Amino acid sequence: MSSPRTSRSALEEPDADALTLFFSRLERIPLLTAHDEVVLAKRVERGDLAAKERMVESNLRLVAFHAKKFRGNGMTLLELIQEGSFGLVRAVEKFDHRKGYKFSTYATWWIRQSIQQGIHRRAALIRMPQHAHDQVRGIDRATRRLGDELGRPPTVEELAEAEGLMPAQVELLRRATRPVRSLSEPLDADGDAQLGDVLPADEEATPFERVASAQRRDLITGLLEGLAPPARTVLELRYGLLGADPRTPRQVARELGLGTERVMAIERDALAALAATRVARSLAEAA
Repeated sequence: MSSPRTSRSALEEPDADALTLFFSRLERIPLLTAHDEVVLAKRVERGDLAAKERMVESNLRLVAFHAKKFRGNGMTLLELIQEGSFGLVRAVEKFDHRKGYKFSTYATWWIRQSIQQGIHRRAALIRMPQHAHDQVRGIDRATRRLGDELGRPPTVEELAEAEGLMPAQVELLRRATRPVRSLSEPLDADGDAQLGDVLPADEEATPFERVASAQRRDLITGLLEGLAPPARTVLELRYGLLGADPRTPRQVARELGLGTERVMAIERDALAALAATRVARSLAEAA
């Protein structure tokens, strides 16, 4: 992916100076080859923190690329980049080079998901009293710190002890800021394709059909949770399952850095996996 330039709109951001420094630093960070990614991924698996740091740093361009698509959602570009960086770190930690996917393909879902969660969390915090706002921020910090120390996500009890709260309080605060997984959430993305008989187009649907379509979309969202991130990302982009316009295989391939035939193969395998479940069969009957 080409190095992102500091645009005029970025310079008009509240964090303009920090953004200028960030993008200036990005231009000096060398990109990784596919071979580099595999070598570093193997080192990360062995607990090499330097390899993890290099892999994260070398993919910050990808975070900036996706963060720009989420502007206008109540967060500055720098805040969006910070949220996306959390997803990038998780992608580095969970990446399995043996699967044959490019790291950028795998990381895209984690980055977008992390940014989206940050936007929802910010919206929820705006409606909270200040003391609850502070408690949520404390829980977020403790989650990252304990995750690094323990090498796994901390339990509710561990978070409660770290923040001096009751476990029930932690659960309540986390539920209050947890994003609602909905396929109607707007994301800033381009592309167009036909949904075919999977989801009817709104302009051709009756009100009843639109309601039924929304219900099916919510069910499909749940089904996608069982797929690996690369397959999930391909289906989300192909069928516009995150509120964006559907894309053609060629458009998905260009965005993820894959070949068109590879995207079509991933899509076929993913749809076959969904069709194997009882819920997918019921969706096909209702379509």
